[in-house]
Amino acid sequence: MSETQQQQKQSSLLLNVIMIVLETFYSFILKHDRVVRIQAKKFVDQQITIKVNSYVPFFDFYLQFSDKGLLFDLKMPEKPVDLSVSSTLLDLVQIFLLGNRRSIKKMRIEGDSALKDEFRDLVLNFAA
Repeated sequence: MSETQQQQKQSSLLLNVIMIVLETFYSFILKHDRVVRIQAKKFVDQQITIKVNSYVPFFDFYLQFSDKGLLFDLKMPEKPVDLSVSSTLLDLVQIFLLGNRRSIKKMRIEGDSALKDEFRDLVLNFAA
């Protein structure tokens, strides 16, 4: 196995581990925080799917709201994407872990305008 292949496997493994940790953390918040649960009710009821794109470095992952919690996946789901979110990796970290308002305003969201505003509010509540 070449070094390049080994590095790709290691980075893929690291990304999968990070996704599992984030899924567990945010699903726990979604199930146990009353304010977040109320804010996310529409997302869960409609089983909203969100494509998250980082363009520095480039990678995509998908968020699916379900009655089981918030599911993170690297593969595109069968259900069409409801919102598409794009930002840099640094901004995504600041958005999802720190709730940085400036980074939230900078992120590009494509999709239904009402859903965009509700998603921005939800992200703020997840990080608070």
